[in-house]
Amino acid sequence: MEVKIFRRHVSTCSFKAKGRAHERCGCPWWADPRPQGPLKSLGTTDRAKARELAREMEDSGRASPSAALAAGPMTITDAKEAFFVNLTVRNLAKATVYKHEILWRQCLAFAEKSRLEFVADLNPTMIDRFVKTWNDAALARGRKLERFRQFFKFAVSRKWIEEDPTAGMKGPIVKHKQTPPFTPNEMTKIMATAEKKIREARSAARANWLRAKAIILFMRYSGLRIIDVAGCQVEWVKDGRVRLIARKNGAPINIELPPMLIQLLASIPHTSDLYFFWSGNGAIETSTKDWQEKLLEIFTDSGVNDGHSHRFRDTFAVDMLERGKSLQEVADALGITLQVAQKHYNPWSKIRQSQMDDAVRGGWKDDPLLRILDEQEAAAKLAARGIM
Repeated sequence: MEVKIFRRHVSTCSFKAKGRAHERCGCPWWADPRPQGPLKSLGTTDRAKARELAREMEDSGRASPSAALAAGPMTITDAKEAFFVNLTVRNLAKATVYKHEILWRQCLAFAEKSRLEFVADLNPTMIDRFVKTWNDAALARGRKLERFRQFFKFAVSRKWIEEDPTAGMKGPIVKHKQTPPFTPNEMTKIMATAEKKIREARSAARANWLRAKAIILFMRYSGLRIIDVAGCQVEWVKDGRVRLIARKNGAPINIELPPMLIQLLASIPHTSDLYFFWSGNGAIETSTKDWQEKLLEIFTDSGVNDGHSHRFRDTFAVDMLERGKSLQEVADALGITLQVAQKHYNPWSKIRQSQMDDAVRGGWKDDPLLRILDEQEAAAKLAARGIM
């Protein structure tokens, strides 16, 4: 049985009009074993690999390169559904699954626009074009690419494709920006703007500005991420403390809160019987985004540059360091590892800075070059005074 191979040109391929005769493009290879079997995707864009698979089909008399493809190539839509079943089985955090959902909404829209039907159609060329449509920051694009790689590793393991088309792809270079804590002056401006919003709001909007003020103080004095504050249940705050499990990493949080904040949380109108700031309907991510937009309005009106909710967490951490607490204590309070605390907050540690200063000063002691320079400086001063 002779099995011919050919490029199945995608809709956006500039050589599509030339048909099978043209092979110098990045479109996927397909096999034509007819009349013994139907056309089959070989799951690769590499000609040598495609020829090898075709020879295997010829030798074995099979109509496809693998048993998983015997019933025909896997569609992108069906593969996505199977992948999400696997995500559910892995019991991942809802926030993680939600990020995969965002990526796949974009992927399915791109596939429809580009007329891609099968997983094998998502070859390196098409993936490059898909990635080019992402308008996220470099860090977000890198993480999105990692999520896409998870899918293709899954696809290879299920034998929907023979090789991972994202293998060898490098993520964008990320320049990590150290976010500073809010200064006391910035915090004063933020709180003054929040109070002004409350005073000037109409009765229907006043409750939300009161909640926004409470969210600001909650983040500042607990170090919690905004998603944990937005989804905090009323019963999690009692006995002067907040106790919860962080949504991002599942870390247990147990933080004492200032009496003023406890009183404020009790006095504000709660969004529902169960939650301070969330109705409980819809996704918590949606509610979190709404509160972020509310806070952004406060940052903008207060004149605080680069204001965002995570800086309250930074302010909480740096305040602990400035009061002499160790990085390990900060890590425990934030529910992160010591390594993460060192990465983000080591520059703000007074203890470590003092230790580094001592080490630097120790290098000056008895340094022969400095001693010679000091002697020369002293001699120059005496000469200027006419003593020498």
